[in-house]
Amino acid sequence: MDPKLAITIASELYSYQVACNKMMQNIHRADKIRGAICKRGFLHTVATGVEKAQAAQSRPLTAMYGKIFNLVQRKINCYGGAVAFVDDFTAWVAGPSTKHNRERIKTVIEEALEWERRSGATFEADKTAIIHFTRWAKKGDPEPFTIKGQTVELKQHVKILGMIMDIGLRYKEHIASAATKGLEAAMELKRLRGLTPATARRLFVSTVAPAVDYASSVWRHRCKDRIAAAVNRVQKVGAQAIIGAFATVATAVAEAEADIPSTSERFRRKAAKL
Repeated sequence: MDPKLAITIASELYSYQVACNKMMQNIHRADKIRGAICKRGFLHTVATGVEKAQAAQSRPLTAMYGKIFNLVQRKINCYGGAVAFVDDFTAWVAGPSTKHNRERIKTVIEEALEWERRSGATFEADKTAIIHFTRWAKKGDPEPFTIKGQTVELKQHVKILGMIMDIGLRYKEHIASAATKGLEAAMELKRLRGLTPATARRLFVSTVAPAVDYASSVWRHRCKDRIAAAVNRVQKVGAQAIIGAFATVATAVAEAEADIPSTSERFRRKAAKL
């Protein structure tokens, strides 16, 4: 992966790591509250933490928090990093050549397997996916990896935290998937009868828009021309559900009449909140 491209991806994935860290902090706080309640005698519980947990991680939730944090405690920079969410662990590396990246990926795999042995957790090789991000076919490396005795072939696209990332980082598959989910939600909204425009608009904002907008700050720069047509169709169907516009009405007009922001405006607002 090109270092400049890695910086862009790292900056976007960093926001997801921040959200994950906040979740872990909340788990830690909840565990402290539970521990305090136990000490006061209000709640009887038995601590069944993972073996070999540190003294400060003796309670179940704290042990889980500490173990996951120890695995993903990596500095994110232009050379690589890692994020995790619940039971998914994702690591990436960047370098000047495929050979260089391959050696570093092997190191990441070895570290993960070592963590597996220490923690008692289990990585499933059949659910492990490896991909080389490049837009130059000649720089690709088709040679598979071997993990726990199983051969892991390289993928053309992988799903990371709910987002489909293809080998060239063009996000066509993800945009198509997001548009399909959004269209399904918009069609369901259109089937509802007797709604006021205000109610239909709120349903659009709460059900249709989130299906399309997920992780849009990562892929919105690729949503243009023909690719954007599928997303704009969701807007048109949603506007028709709100105000009952004709099928031949222009998308921009339907959006204005339904009082909903365009996709580009919605994506811009979402990115500004990061």
